[in-house]
Amino acid sequence: MSTSDRDPLPSWRVWQPESLLERVEEPPAASSPPDAAAEAQRERALAHLRQQAEQAGYAVGEQRGLEEGRARLPGGI
Repeated sequence: MSTSDRDPLPSWRVWQPESLLERVEEPPAASSPPDAAAEAQRERALAHLRQQAEQAGYAVGEQRGLEEGRARLPGGI
């Protein structure tokens, strides 16, 4: 295959991108709105999980603090 300018029909052509402004796509159809009761139940469950995690974190911190405090006492209790 020759790349000479004398080739009558080149096997390639210049690529031109499509205009992005001409194509208008429909937004995806919104799914049905969440059920208010289901959403409220989900929020309650999340609040409960947050409370449990907070309590667990507090308990771990308290235990570590007690251990560190006892370790610093002369004679260690």
